[in-house]
Amino acid sequence: MTNRTRRIDAVVFDMDGVIFDTEPVWLEAETELLARRGQVFPPALARRLMGVPGMQAMGMVAEHFQLTEPVEQLVEELNGIFHDLLTTKLTLMPGFLDRLADIENRELPVGVATSTERRLATQMLGRFDLLHRFRFVLTRDDVERGKPHPDIYHLAARRHDRPTAKTLVIEDS
Repeated sequence: MTNRTRRIDAVVFDMDGVIFDTEPVWLEAETELLARRGQVFPPALARRLMGVPGMQAMGMVAEHFQLTEPVEQLVEELNGIFHDLLTTKLTLMPGFLDRLADIENRELPVGVATSTERRLATQMLGRFDLLHRFRFVLTRDDVERGKPHPDIYHLAARRHDRPTAKTLVIEDS
């Protein structure tokens, strides 16, 4: 099959919730952060924070619990807890490796576009020896406007040297 006859010319994966099952790890990190302050992380708040960018989510947490520490400091502490948990708690999403192999067998170029910061994305992908399987890894550090703005996906299509209309994005939100 040539590129001209394919409907899809390239694939871009989101990372959290698509490659990695990070939701339970973030929940555990957030629970630990609040436990250090004598607070319990209510499930309703956890649901409200799904998909909300880090600083904004932490602002909501700080407001909900009337925390006086700077949001940046709380985010840094949360990220430290999350990093510590990654070594034992991070898992791949079921079926991800099979789907990736299917795409590779079709000789389609594959990239990653994530809202995660570069250092953490590289650490996570490296832990599972996945970095070499992607043509590129784009992170929130590569664009001015993060998701849900489409900027990172337009950049991904350019990196693949393919039209956006022929680039399949696999997202969970």
